[in-house]
Amino acid sequence: MPAPIRFARLPVTLPLSDIQAEIIALPNAWKAHLNTAHYQGNWTVLSLRSPGGNPDHVVADALDGSSWADTPLMGHMPRLRAFLDSLPFPLWAVRLLRLEAGAYIKEHRDLDLSYEQGEIRLHFPLITHPAVEFVIDGQRVPMGPGECWYVNANLPHRVANPGPGDRIHLVIDGPVTTEVKALVERGMVNRRMPPAELAAGLRNWIPTALVRRDDEWLCRWLDAADVPFTDPFFDETLNICRNRPENRHSFAVLGSVDSMMEWAPALPSVPPSAFIFHVSRCGSTLAAQLLGMDPAHIALAEVPFIDDLLRAAHRGAALPDLVGALRAAFAFYGQQRNGTETRLWVKTDSWHVFFYPYLRALYPETLFYLLYREPSAVLYSHRKRRGMQSVPGIIEQDIIGGEPPATTDLDAYMAMVLGRYMERFLDIAAVDPLARLVNYSEGILPIVERIARETDTPLTRHDQMTERLRFNAKEPSQVFAEEPGSGLPQTMLAPLAVLYERLEGARLSMRDEALG
Repeated sequence: MPAPIRFARLPVTLPLSDIQAEIIALPNAWKAHLNTAHYQGNWTVLSLRSPGGNPDHVVADALDGSSWADTPLMGHMPRLRAFLDSLPFPLWAVRLLRLEAGAYIKEHRDLDLSYEQGEIRLHFPLITHPAVEFVIDGQRVPMGPGECWYVNANLPHRVANPGPGDRIHLVIDGPVTTEVKALVERGMVNRRMPPAELAAGLRNWIPTALVRRDDEWLCRWLDAADVPFTDPFFDETLNICRNRPENRHSFAVLGSVDSMMEWAPALPSVPPSAFIFHVSRCGSTLAAQLLGMDPAHIALAEVPFIDDLLRAAHRGAALPDLVGALRAAFAFYGQQRNGTETRLWVKTDSWHVFFYPYLRALYPETLFYLLYREPSAVLYSHRKRRGMQSVPGIIEQDIIGGEPPATTDLDAYMAMVLGRYMERFLDIAAVDPLARLVNYSEGILPIVERIARETDTPLTRHDQMTERLRFNAKEPSQVFAEEPGSGLPQTMLAPLAVLYERLEGARLSMRDEALG
């Protein structure tokens, strides 16, 4: 049995300018669409053909058994009426649907309304613009003014009109006739693609943000093309991708989280070889860069979309399968874009240690490295350049846990956060045999060599790694130089020193056990 048609552009043309002029001259009799729970903003209808010719009947059904007939409004549109007479099937519902600027039709299905089930729905964009997003079964339909498009309304679909200007479509329903079948056969048909074709179409595309639309979570997508994932932080890579000519003037491409999970298995991708958790300002950025220097390696440094998923789930978002969504996201980011990739390294955001259960459930056999540093050095680094986690309110307090300091002292707040990180590291190390405590004092290159050794990864770029170590991890053009800080009160540092000594004891105990 052939796969169902998602949509098809049919070889039908209509006198666009004449019909546009007739629309402008119509009486102002637009009526709100009845399915008010399925849209936001203004979605209105003019019924041109309906059961019994009733202009107040704005939905495309004839459940009362009445025969289809033109409404009085059709008398104002002789050019449209002449065009309708040329169509090779009996007309059922004929409507004008207007989606005003800023309006959004939520994802829904019109059950059993499809070519395969004997009914065809045609869309003719009459007044539109490129920002309109008509997405069916996760794929955007590129409808242009005056074109004829069949859409499979039995599949999940949604429409957004961010503006400027309204969108008006002529929408016609009718039965599938022999002549209609011939039109579809001659048209540009989009069916559900087999895995190989799907993977080819998705190549280089990545989800970049989680977008809330009413009661639905959507992914914003971006074509990464040939941009390497080698910047210190992934948001820098995203900015490079967005500024490419092919992306600079494009409109947002949105898709459901469910579609992302459906597509991911078709992709040739590399699963994570290791995760690097960290307390911040402890060499994790540089370690990820060194691991990513080999072209066969992919290094992900604090990916915003992964953070979106984790924090949305924490806020109680309707993500029934967070682990599945994370798995799909890592498949897209771990794509074998040049066909030779063999390793994927994931450097988390520092607060992701509090999402450890989700990530461990997703990858139960993957090594997790817990990278920390002498706490005063971390705090002094944040004094010079504050991170997100060091400013109250940016990361939700209930993610971090603990009681925030009563003062607005940023040093005191970061000391509390750092203490929570270190406590969580101790908890994980006590129960997870695949968690490895690592101290910045061991040296970044030896740490990278250890990760490579424990993941059976050959390192081929030692000279380049050694050269990279001379420069600042976050500012690769600047030679690295770090001045020791001073001035933090002992009352702030003492509790952290106790946690640090406990981490050191646990790390050295692990080392001794490994040595036998």
